[in-house]
Amino acid sequence: MDEVDSILVDEARTPLIISGPAPIEREQPFTRIKPSVEDLVNAQTRLCNKFITEARELLEKPNTPTEERETALRKMLQVKMGNPKNKQLMRLMETPEWRKRLDKLDAEMNSDLNKDELYHLKEELFYVIDELRCQVGHSMNASRLFRKSWTPFMNARPDDGVHQ
Repeated sequence: MDEVDSILVDEARTPLIISGPAPIEREQPFTRIKPSVEDLVNAQTRLCNKFITEARELLEKPNTPTEERETALRKMLQVKMGNPKNKQLMRLMETPEWRKRLDKLDAEMNSDLNKDELYHLKEELFYVIDELRCQVGHSMNASRLFRKSWTPFMNARPDDGVHQ
């Protein structure tokens, strides 16, 4: 370690300054909104668990009418958008028939003909996770629920250290 340290110091054009952690002089913005974000994630988790439980009950019922199966698939799609790593969803998707139908519904909903219905499904959630683009978008439900605690951060600039 001493050899590496001396090489780094000797060979560097700019001297290497080794010191301890810098003291925090001001409160970090994320510490103020962390409790609200945790509440939001917990609310979304409860909502998705409710949706997937309802879907599972409908799908596992014998002789379920087609309309109820479609409702169950829409609930599964909502969970897929709101909590894609949900354990119950993953277990339901192990059934090839349900996975195939969910994938078909997902493709249909993302077509131009069904954008309005997809929008309404998303609005029932607090936020939607897009794993392909690594994005999360919040809905009006999240805005209404956390308006007061998030107000200072809604118009924050990226250089403030807060990302929307």
